[in-house]
Amino acid sequence: MTEFTTAILNTLAISFACIAVAVPVGAALSILLVRTNVWGRQLAWVAVGSQLAVPLYVFAGGWSAGFGMQGWTGVQDWLVRLGGPVELSALQSGAGAMLAVAVIHALASIPWVCLIISLGLVWMNRSQEESALLEGGWWYLLTRSALPKLKIWLLASCLWCLLPIMTEMVIANLYQVPTVAEQVYLDASRGSVSPITYLAAVTICMLPLTICGIVVLRTGPPWREVAAGARYHRARPIDLGRSRLPLSLAVWATISILVALPIFNLVTKAGWVPYVDAAGATHYGWSVSRLGTTVYESLSLFHAEFYWTCLLAITSSATALSIAFLLWNISRRPGIRTLISMLMLMLVAVPGPLAGMLIIYVFNRSSPAWLGMLYDST
Repeated sequence: MTEFTTAILNTLAISFACIAVAVPVGAALSILLVRTNVWGRQLAWVAVGSQLAVPLYVFAGGWSAGFGMQGWTGVQDWLVRLGGPVELSALQSGAGAMLAVAVIHALASIPWVCLIISLGLVWMNRSQEESALLEGGWWYLLTRSALPKLKIWLLASCLWCLLPIMTEMVIANLYQVPTVAEQVYLDASRGSVSPITYLAAVTICMLPLTICGIVVLRTGPPWREVAAGARYHRARPIDLGRSRLPLSLAVWATISILVALPIFNLVTKAGWVPYVDAAGATHYGWSVSRLGTTVYESLSLFHAEFYWTCLLAITSSATALSIAFLLWNISRRPGIRTLISMLMLMLVAVPGPLAGMLIIYVFNRSSPAWLGMLYDST
């Protein structure tokens, strides 16, 4: 089996596992927060929404800081006590590493799935909901009225789960699991990317995303109407009755795992310090001074990285907004709007490392001279 075939199979396995976890959990969380009277709904939305701004690699780093091979929880020692090097090797490379990639992708996708499903919930017909609620209660409303009308939104959620797996390689690279995007990156770093690799990577990533995107665009409601429905949505929350307490606890337990646990792992790891006891054995503990030192070193040693990150964020965002505004003005006619939408959808599906290699191929040349100047001097 070739490396690229293995990468394709890994990508498919991670995608199915991510969808199987993220979509049901995100849909259930969205239904409870939008349509029921669970406790602390507004605060819960703030917590879930905060995760939309967390970079994928930072999210992965939070989980790796707690449960990775060098995490503060001591997974490596625990595995050694369980059975020795066999289990340890399995976690470092193989099924354990692929499971870690799938779980992190699924956890990172849950807030997005929750947001997408919530748009479908506020789009639903209020009078039909009230009739279903009177006929059979809240469970009948959810199973017979709400869920059947959320098919397009569930498909959109699956599309969003596929997107980072197909196009990003940060988590796969962290755990050394070959996926399509990771394989393109590895081949490029070795200087062995062939035209067949480019074509296969784009086709494999673009096909499922384009098909799902076309279905969503053709069958979904207009965005302006969805936004208007979200603005004027005033449906009465469903009273959960005796189920309110356990469901509220389940909601907040899920949010704690998604939001609080990665942050706790990072804070703990930042203050994690080894010490040697009287017998000469090495142990680990946590100290405020070590945490302060880590924070100070992060700000003082990496100021150049912070500067270039901010500069790149500002310039790339300004460029993207300018091009998007130009395309929006061009796409006033329906036919042109559809064409531009399809082209944008196809470009979204291009793996990030592949886009980077194509840009290098265009600019890293001596003729014409101005291309080389842009590549070397900017």
